[in-house]
Amino acid sequence: MIGAEIRRARRGSRFTQGAVARMTGISDATLSAYETGIVIPPSDVLIRLAYAIKLNLKHLTETIGRLRRDRAAA
Repeated sequence: MIGAEIRRARRGSRFTQGAVARMTGISDATLSAYETGIVIPPSDVLIRLAYAIKLNLKHLTETIGRLRRDRAAA
């Protein structure tokens, strides 16, 4: 869910994974893991991603909170 939003925003901004990875100081593989939902980005990275690709940070943090609660309950 969060990964799909990151990917959608990145593609909408017409950035490659490599470009966003460089802008945010993470590896291409890490960004791919975020976009595919394998890993939830930590808050510091999420802030950098939001700034780089114009994501709504409040919406994303609420989504991450729900995902973490759901995973803890499972």
